[in-house]
Amino acid sequence: MLMAIAVQARKMDAVRLAACMLLFTAALGAVFLVIKGAEYWKEWHEHLVPDLGFAFPDSRHADAAQLFYFLYFGMTGLHALHLIIGYIMVVVFALGLSRGERRFAAADRIEVAGLYWHSVDVVWIFLYPLLCLVGRSSG
Repeated sequence: MLMAIAVQARKMDAVRLAACMLLFTAALGAVFLVIKGAEYWKEWHEHLVPDLGFAFPDSRHADAAQLFYFLYFGMTGLHALHLIIGYIMVVVFALGLSRGERRFAAADRIEVAGLYWHSVDVVWIFLYPLLCLVGRSSG
């Protein structure tokens, strides 16, 4: 939502509002990365990283668990990489607007950054239920 507000604000030449919304967007992206980093740290210490001393408590399901964690780290890591790219774009445009560089941070460029940001959001909408919610409702 903040990114969409930033795009619309920049189109209406509300430069300060656009810069603030971009910074808030970047802040939420950073919070997401910190949370994901904490999850990775926990999984590292629980030896759930495939091929790096993987140790799953139930040996009967260790192979399936290792495959799951391989896919989990691969997909969420790729998502995090794309989020970092989007984060850098958002921060660069926010700083450009804050410095008065209106041509550099033109409305059409911010709109393209917004489309990229939202595409990364859409990927997470599918990854989260697929990797984090599956099996939670079964008793």
